[in-house]
Amino acid sequence: QQAERAQQAADARGLKDALALDPGSTVTALQRLIGQFDRAAEQAVKRYEQARKDALKPDADGRIRITGDEARAMQAARASYDRSQAAAERYRNMLRSAQETVRSQSGAFGSFSVGDLLNLAGGGSSAERTARAAEKQNLLAEATNRLLGQIYDKKETW
Repeated sequence: QQAERAQQAADARGLKDALALDPGSTVTALQRLIGQFDRAAEQAVKRYEQARKDALKPDADGRIRITGDEARAMQAARASYDRSQAAAERYRNMLRSAQETVRSQSGAFGSFSVGDLLNLAGGGSSAERTARAAEKQNLLAEATNRLLGQIYDKKETW
């Protein structure tokens, strides 16, 4: 228990540090870890079921006898499942905490975030805004040149 609490404390410190550096990547990494532990749990269930199936086969005289090796194989698969599930649940808790931290850092209100709202309204990063402004300026310049060409072609004056 003490080792588990120490590990959880270390995980929490690591999560805090990682969130400070790159919140989005931290959330993604936690999601991947959860997936890995869920798959490990699924594999442990399959190993347990196979060990149980092997153990419940009748022997030559038609009786079912579970040997020590078969019992240990089932126990090992069950322990592997328990460890995988516990780790997945620990990372799910960390993920919830990380998502809450990301939401609070990004200024999320309700189901909208300020960043998403700005993107919908034409916001975005300064590089994106600069690129959009340059594109708009180019379109305006082309339209102006087209109009000026028509004016000079017709020799119209203002």
